[in-house]
Amino acid sequence: MRKVLYTANLATHILAFHLPYLKWFKEQGFEVHVAFYGDEGIPHADKVWNIPFGRNPFSKSNIVALRKLWGLFKEHRFDVVHCHTPIAGLITRLTAVMYRSKGTNVLYTAHGFHFYKGAPLKNWLTYLPAEWILSLVTDGVITINREDFDYLHRYHFASGKHKINGIGLDPERLKVNGTDNRSKLRSEIGFSEDEFLVLYIAEFIDRKNHRFVIENIPYLIQENPELTFLFAGRGVLQDEMEALVRTLQVEDHVKFLGFREDIGRFLEIADMGISSSKHEGLGLGVAEMMFNQLPVVVSNDRGHRELVDHGSNGFIFEQDNSEQFRYYISKLYRDKSLREKVGKAAKESMDKFMVDKSLEQMTRIYNQYL
Repeated sequence: MRKVLYTANLATHILAFHLPYLKWFKEQGFEVHVAFYGDEGIPHADKVWNIPFGRNPFSKSNIVALRKLWGLFKEHRFDVVHCHTPIAGLITRLTAVMYRSKGTNVLYTAHGFHFYKGAPLKNWLTYLPAEWILSLVTDGVITINREDFDYLHRYHFASGKHKINGIGLDPERLKVNGTDNRSKLRSEIGFSEDEFLVLYIAEFIDRKNHRFVIENIPYLIQENPELTFLFAGRGVLQDEMEALVRTLQVEDHVKFLGFREDIGRFLEIADMGISSSKHEGLGLGVAEMMFNQLPVVVSNDRGHRELVDHGSNGFIFEQDNSEQFRYYISKLYRDKSLREKVGKAAKESMDKFMVDKSLEQMTRIYNQYL
């Protein structure tokens, strides 16, 4: 039986992005293996392996991960290895080097290179050479935005070069569990019809830049008192951001929702979506909001530019530009017809980012290497 191995640092990455692809391999008759740090169950996987990939490239746990992965490769001959996330991608590709000559094809999806326009110089000096060297032992590198794809050609990466329209929006994940009456749903969740709900779907990590949003809330609510900001997600900086909200005394205008499996309910009741991320490969949370007809206000970033046509299906503000950020939020807040127009355009523009389209693209790529 043919075998495929998927690797990523954590199960959350696999569960959030890759289940349709694991299902496809299963339907093609593959034995599906998944490796990550943890012991969560993964749908469509025949074998799940706990490999302690570290978040830091210099973590001692990566040595253990290398040894465990080496043993896994010795025990199983994989036809395809598809790795994700930088550290898991690094260790997997190094481990798979000698097996490529035995017929194993190694693919890596870059969900956003750490070198990008506006990135610190140290990122360019560290990650560009590392990714270029790794391309020598990778059969195909897959990118999810135009900027990263262009870098593959500009810097003459040795691997095959591919671009897809993101990992794919899955409508099943966004289904609303309950009533389709917006007012009733708001009441059930605990919000009044008068509140203007601004949704941000993101982990609480430095890259997502929640601090920028929270520090602007006192100024926004002075002119727009009905604004309420909903933060969906969890992460290492959540306690710090909750403390900042208390310090700024805006608790009545902020709700921390935690990780939500019922995110569709909040997409249904929100009036607007935002993202202040410093950099994104694409920005699935933004895409989900746009798919649900929410007008969005997002930071200028390669991933957001892939999704948002400024002034048409959303608005883009320059990184850390508070004046622009507040202006576009206030503009949409005060103009219902503009919100409806932009939201409708956002929904229509998401067709090419749906999971069935991405799966078609990935199927063609997989068939090149099988």
